[in-house]
Amino acid sequence: MARKPVQERSRVRAERVLAETRSLLASKAFEDLTVRDIAEAADVPVGSIYQFFDGKTGIYDALSEKFAGEVADFSNTHMTPEALARDPEAFISNMVEGLENLQDQNEGFICIARTPSGAGAAGFLADNLRRDLTARLDLVVKQAMPKLTPARRGIFIAVLGSTMTDAFAKVPPKTSRNRKPYVAEIKRMLTAYTRDTLKAQ
Repeated sequence: MARKPVQERSRVRAERVLAETRSLLASKAFEDLTVRDIAEAADVPVGSIYQFFDGKTGIYDALSEKFAGEVADFSNTHMTPEALARDPEAFISNMVEGLENLQDQNEGFICIARTPSGAGAAGFLADNLRRDLTARLDLVVKQAMPKLTPARRGIFIAVLGSTMTDAFAKVPPKTSRNRKPYVAEIKRMLTAYTRDTLKAQ
């Protein structure tokens, strides 16, 4: 951020810029967005954006910090070794519902999370999100499944991560009647796979 807003009105304006950028990311690649697009969506003058951010890159940096913080909060709350070892079904359920809530609250989250590596700034953020989630899963699984070999742990984490990303890239809208059975099926598949992995260690 070029200059941290001091006045309440300025803080609200800067937050609105970030919020509208998130919404735009749900349907448009970051590289295709312009500062003018963001300013029009946020209903602020273009000059206001440069007052608080170092252009589009500054907005992206600020969004990256927000996303990273939300992912960290989510993983620390829902993804603990104790929860996985105690009740795999509840662990999977909480993880799925946590990601579901993140998607509903942040329209651009899944859009960014599924961006391929090397796809500009969005790819860089996607890599960071995947790396952080993978690192958290690795820590959790290592403690909850101590007898699992590193190779099997790596496979388990890869399957879990890719299934979640692919599934939520296609999740029906919150208002769809298909949403509930779709999410329930994700939980069922991942719970069964997790139980099988726990038995095999």
